Amino acid sequence: MAIATIALAAAIMMAVPGDAVSLEPGPHPLLGTWEGTVHIPDGDHQARFSFSRNGGFCLVAGGTGSGRWWRTGENRFSFKALEKFHNEDGTFLGAVAVNQAGVHRRGTFRSSGLSYYYDADGNLEGSGVATITATRVRRDALHCR
Repeated sequence: MAIATIALAAAIMMAVPGDAVSLEPGPHPLLGTWEGTVHIPDGDHQARFSFSRNGGFCLVAGGTGSGRWWRTGENRFSFKALEKFHNEDGTFLGAVAVNQAGVHRRGTFRSSGLSYYYDADGNLEGSGVATITATRVRRDALHCR
């Protein structure tokens, strides 16, 4: 189980560009903490995200996960992350590999992409499109684990 999780995380992160964020003078408009809604086929879910200057990304409410983000053009970005699920006693249940491409403008962003669902042994169970709409709530990024 742990080996499957490590292999899955490594495969996801290998597909991320090495130079995640251009370190231009001044803060990048995506940097900070955002709250929004993840729209998936089984319903809408509230979430909180954080984008850091070094290219780190984390999901800190509505689930837990981490990954990398990078700039893809003027007001455009992409991110990949692995969100893990556990039951009440801490047993690992599975994970979602998140792949999103989005646009940010004036303190809001919208992104969409295909997510892949894995069981606790790392077996692919399915996939589905997710769309996120979010608003910045802090200009600083949270410290993600």
